[in-house]
Amino acid sequence: MPGRDPTQKQTAAKYKGNLTYFNKGHYLRRWRAIIFLLAVIISIGGALTFRYWGKEEYLSTGPISENHARFAHDCQVCHEGAQTDLLAVLPFHKASNLITDAKGFSIDKVSAAANDITLPSLDSLTASGGAMSENIAKGVQDTLNSDNLLALAKTGISYSSLSLMDKACLKCHQPMGLHQPQSGPIALRGVLNDIPLVHATSCTSCHREHVGHERMKLPGSETCASCHNDATQLAATRKSFQAGNPRPVPAGLAENRNIGDGLIRFITSPKPIHANPFKTYAEGHPPFDYEAPGLRDPAKIKYNHARHEQGDIPALNGHKLNCVDCHKPGGNGVYYQKVKYEEHCSVCHSLHINPDMPEIKIPHGDTEKVRDYVRPNSLRFHYAAAFLARGISDNLEVLKKVKEQLDNMESRGMTTSEEIERRVFFAGDPPADKEGRNTSKSNMTPFFPACAKCHEMEPAGAGAPKVRPTNMAERWVNRGPFTHVPHAHMDCLSCHGAAKTSKLTSDILMPTQKLCAECHRPLDKAKFELSQDTLKLRSELRPGSHEMADAQRRTGGVKYDCQSCHIFHAPPAATILIHQQQAKK
Repeated sequence: MPGRDPTQKQTAAKYKGNLTYFNKGHYLRRWRAIIFLLAVIISIGGALTFRYWGKEEYLSTGPISENHARFAHDCQVCHEGAQTDLLAVLPFHKASNLITDAKGFSIDKVSAAANDITLPSLDSLTASGGAMSENIAKGVQDTLNSDNLLALAKTGISYSSLSLMDKACLKCHQPMGLHQPQSGPIALRGVLNDIPLVHATSCTSCHREHVGHERMKLPGSETCASCHNDATQLAATRKSFQAGNPRPVPAGLAENRNIGDGLIRFITSPKPIHANPFKTYAEGHPPFDYEAPGLRDPAKIKYNHARHEQGDIPALNGHKLNCVDCHKPGGNGVYYQKVKYEEHCSVCHSLHINPDMPEIKIPHGDTEKVRDYVRPNSLRFHYAAAFLARGISDNLEVLKKVKEQLDNMESRGMTTSEEIERRVFFAGDPPADKEGRNTSKSNMTPFFPACAKCHEMEPAGAGAPKVRPTNMAERWVNRGPFTHVPHAHMDCLSCHGAAKTSKLTSDILMPTQKLCAECHRPLDKAKFELSQDTLKLRSELRPGSHEMADAQRRTGGVKYDCQSCHIFHAPPAATILIHQQQAKK
């Protein structure tokens, strides 16, 4: 029947009398053998004669990046000691000389591993019914002895080691042997006892070449995750040394301290840095230092954020008081300026004795000058000078007006120098009376609140009282950079929402790490496509708008890679610090 496969009998009949067909030549088999032999001969010949006509670029696995383009045709710059000449590689006894100079690999470890190998016995090798003779088995066992294995391992290491390439990197790049300590722990070494010590791996484990002509990319977060996702790897690589500081921050507490760079930093007690594995910034990243339970802001200033949110606070320049009236960005918007009395507080919290006479203003910042200023004789002089400056030339009229001002102070109970000083430094004016005096909620009153309204005061015997330094933190994050510039489209309370109800200076009003991760996380594609709240495509939202900020919080997608906040390589000061510590031992 057409299309049926032949039976076995029919197939056998086809070859009847021709059972040696496979011994007969056939032009297709002959040409296949010839082509194979030619390919082998040409390949071997090409490898052996590569030194005469070959170019090293033929072995390149991809284009050179822009960083290294100037020596793209000189492979030896990076692949120092690499050998493209097969004839030079074949004598393995020469390769053993390279092992002497190879650093960064432990031959002792290879030797120990070779000695741990259990070699097969002669009985096990000849136990297959005589299939392997005793002489052949003995030869196999000799080949597998530990010395031969070690020699073979050394040869393999000499050709696969990346240490020579790393040395080539260090010819141009500053030696980068450490991952920790970073700039943060180095700067804080005066207050920390436990300083982390983590060595970097080889350059090529993070920096990839031959992947494109553009600039070499920084390692991605997946490279960092290879260690920080692995508890065993973290435990194996992280060490520390004791700085032995006489004044470390006590455990469980925090200090606002100047560490020598002119900035007051919020510093917590030492804790392990990234000792626990985590996946991404949004999944398991350690909280910020200031989030530790029980920590309080140790600044010595009295400020009630909630009070300044209330509706009876007078308008400032025609608008309701808001955050940016006091918190102003610094140069390039990176950090915020210090809050200063003269710039941010004095408009509402006046130090005028009488708002009708702005010329009479108690100095701020020096209690000795304040004490001299409010003495009765000194006040007489300041009042007289103010009236003269106003154009009153009649001396009797000047004296009359000066007496009126001093009588006004006496009517409020300030009859002596001691009482004036007590009011100025500690008590201030009493609350408003029924006649309406002192009804203003600001300091624009017939007198002023005491220094103690905002400052912590210390009596000093016969001298002027002392004001404790405000010691307000200027930096809250010490292990990574931060700038407000990319966050300018957000409302301040989006991150510092606790300020709305805070009544104490000791309240820490900084955002939590989890709050930051609401935006800085992988994009939620479902919410990105169409926001259920605004019914707008995200691409239609106006950049820098509050709507964009809300969308970012809902959908994420804002950069969250490790390199945005952290630098991998330790600075040169880390090596100097470690050498100093080792020299002390």
